[in-house]
Amino acid sequence: MENKNGFQPVIVLSIVSILLSVFSIAADAIVQKINNGYNDAYIILFVSAIALGVLYLASSTTRKQKMLDAINLVTNIVLIIFGSVVAIAEYSNFVQDNNLGIIYGLRFAVGLVVMVAAILKLIYFFISRNSESIRKIYSTITLLTIICISIYLAMFIAHEAMISYEKNMVPFIHLFLFVASILVFTILSYVSPRSNIEEKKEENTEEIEVINQEENK
Repeated sequence: MENKNGFQPVIVLSIVSILLSVFSIAADAIVQKINNGYNDAYIILFVSAIALGVLYLASSTTRKQKMLDAINLVTNIVLIIFGSVVAIAEYSNFVQDNNLGIIYGLRFAVGLVVMVAAILKLIYFFISRNSESIRKIYSTITLLTIICISIYLAMFIAHEAMISYEKNMVPFIHLFLFVASILVFTILSYVSPRSNIEEKKEENTEEIEVINQEENK
């Protein structure tokens, strides 16, 4: 089992993710009422994010390593869905919008990279169970995913703030917080301890040869 201190960052970040999701719900109610554009689909996303954060908190406080591994698997799948949705949505915005279309194009490109990185992340998550070298590759891909989501979040905030200012609307603070919670979940999958690699005992070939020789006599 990994060092127990490895669970402490998970505990802190899981609490942060829960708080971000709760604030997202509050911001969602305020922003949509002011902008007169209610969409109840968002609440499902925020509640799901709270549930994932609670699972991280429960597994880390009880130090259930197998449970934490399973939640990291779920997080990797969520990242693929997130990257796919972002890529499709930003591509649609890029094609349809004439104002600041280049920025939509950049957001689409970053979202596409997030999707590809998330797919690779899931693949390497499976094959890194019994290989230390593959785990290093998995950590590198996870770090790349963190950087890409951070870039997307910064672009998303800056771009949407400009659009909201031009249209005299309140920025999509609830969506900013939701993307931030996705970023925290990605960091959680990076800092979470993994189950120890099961060392396979190699058979002693010399002893086998001796036994075979004795049987042949």
